[in-house]
Amino acid sequence: MPETQNAAEPVNNNAYKNNNGNQPQYAAQQPQYAAQQPSIVTIVFCAPQSKAIASLILGIITILFCSLIPLGMIPGKGWLSCLAVVTGIVGLVLAFLQAKGGSKGGIFVGGVITSLVGLCIAVTLLIAVNSAKTALTISF
Repeated sequence: MPETQNAAEPVNNNAYKNNNGNQPQYAAQQPQYAAQQPSIVTIVFCAPQSKAIASLILGIITILFCSLIPLGMIPGKGWLSCLAVVTGIVGLVLAFLQAKGGSKGGIFVGGVITSLVGLCIAVTLLIAVNSAKTALTISF
């Protein structure tokens, strides 16, 4: 190794030369890489929850449509009473189609519960309103 020199002294380049007086020749070395095995990439797709979301929304709409059932007592407005039942049934069908696809998450459970609760309320109110309608018709 060359000794340290002062800045005023010239640098001795002879210390870096080989015995022949030439610069040493170094073979260009390429970096060596180990052979890599092909990696398997696993892509996990979350099952789309679109049917479960639609079921949840229809379950909520079913509960809201239950407020229209008393309007069924008004002549000509009987079809409004059926909206809650129809949306409840469609919500349950969508929820079980989602379950058939293999995805049973929290939204699925919410869709089933809201659709079932709305459907039970709707059927109970329909029976009550029709009984009241019949009782009012008979008494007058």
